[in-house]
Amino acid sequence: MDFSKIQQALISLPDNADEPKVCNVFISELLKILGFDVMETIPQFTTGNGGNTADYAVRKNSEDDIFIKTKSNPYLLVEVKGRHINLNPNSAQYKATVNQLKNYLLAPKCKSAQWGISRTRVLY
Repeated sequence: MDFSKIQQALISLPDNADEPKVCNVFISELLKILGFDVMETIPQFTTGNGGNTADYAVRKNSEDDIFIKTKSNPYLLVEVKGRHINLNPNSAQYKATVNQLKNYLLAPKCKSAQWGISRTRVLY
């Protein structure tokens, strides 16, 4: 895999990039590099746990199951945070993000998800 585009996307983000900017520049490039296209990506995916939504849910399509149509059985959940959010492992913001992703992964519509990613941290 060529990670140069994702590295460039990360470098190009300003230090104070907010969540929408991170989505537009970094996450879209990350999902492309991981081999997912727009027909396999659902933004603001409802988890089935109250009003909780993951920023993105992603899954490969099969011949008879197009993810953006069925909106079922996500493989990957992505929670986006602005660059100003401290995701160092001992920070309160990191711990809150980990708990947020854990809750998403355990939610009724997300039990099929194998991975949860927040910007540069991966949970599985």
